[in-house]
Amino acid sequence: DAARLEKDRTPPEKEDVELASLIRTTADGVCLRYQMPADVIELDLEPCIVQAAPVDLELVFRNLIDNAVKYASDDDPRVQVSLKPGLEGWVVARITDNGRGIPPQYRRKLFGRFIRLGSELERDKPGTGLGLYIVRTLVSRLGGKVRIRDREHQSASDGGLRGVSDGGLRSGTTFEVQLPGRVAPPPAAQAA
Repeated sequence: DAARLEKDRTPPEKEDVELASLIRTTADGVCLRYQMPADVIELDLEPCIVQAAPVDLELVFRNLIDNAVKYASDDDPRVQVSLKPGLEGWVVARITDNGRGIPPQYRRKLFGRFIRLGSELERDKPGTGLGLYIVRTLVSRLGGKVRIRDREHQSASDGGLRGVSDGGLRSGTTFEVQLPGRVAPPPAAQAA
């Protein structure tokens, strides 16, 4: 996928994609891949439309949700995915895990090619270090932005995702994706 992105600079055909449905399907696929119950990923999705190639959006969100599940807590993995309208003309998706978190000094670097944190001999999670590079490249081509944030402290009713202090780091990470888009019209308006 990374080689295809670098080689093929011709943008694919764009169409209106209802992003909430695409994210829901992608989350189901990730749960199947890891043989985890569907309730590991909590979805809070508002219907939004983004102009893009569906395959590009699926690749972005599959990489982000897959990473969130893979790096969530080993004891009780929890991932939250939200999709909301942002400022006028934007939609914002947030993918949050309850893993160890990413130190601030490494966040920008993680979007490079073949970048992974830690020593190669100490890693317990497989990967190539290309997923976030692909995410950043595709989001940028869509005119959007992706960034890494600390998990926000949430109430005790958040399903075990409450951030805790760990050597100055809050547990968990949020990937925030902003894309040009709009709220999807209600189903009745679409039919008309």
